[in-house]
Amino acid sequence: MGAKVEGGGPEGYLVSSLQLEAVRAFVRTGSLAATSRELGIPMLDLTNWVKSVWWQEETTILIKQMKAAEEMVLTKILGTTAEAMLDRVINGEYVKHGKSGLPLVDKETGVHMRMPLKAQDLARVSQVVFTQRQLLRNDPTTIPGDTDKMKTLAEKLKALGAKDISVIEEVPTGPKGRRSEDTLGDGDAQEA
Repeated sequence: MGAKVEGGGPEGYLVSSLQLEAVRAFVRTGSLAATSRELGIPMLDLTNWVKSVWWQEETTILIKQMKAAEEMVLTKILGTTAEAMLDRVINGEYVKHGKSGLPLVDKETGVHMRMPLKAQDLARVSQVVFTQRQLLRNDPTTIPGDTDKMKTLAEKLKALGAKDISVIEEVPTGPKGRRSEDTLGDGDAQEA
């Protein structure tokens, strides 16, 4: 802890063990009223302590410790979940009996039966994993671009499916947006 407990020395703050317990209770409950009730400390004292430098320092330290502990638990959960997902992707999902829901066991080998994941499930897994990996790497998760071009492409693809050639064909344009054949003039031919 950053604060010095009573008798801690001139460089630190003189903080009692009750005050440190009050900080811990406050960080745990998030409420001065709950801290007051729990420890029997008058609200006026707590209100004054909250304004002090030592309270702010202790609160910051405790919150960092709590976040580190939570991060450790979440990392363990994530690792365990990732291992289980990898196992399912490689070895397949366990096949369960329809009525009982218990895993089916191969009578010859005694091994739980597994079935490969469906393509749709694999696609979802890969999409989520890819997106999360991109976020961790601080890489883009989408390709920024001109949405008008995407809309035009979508319209062309729809038309292609409907075999509407008029939407698909584009007339090439020359300078100032005129059609290419108009840029040559009336019957003028250019020789190379």
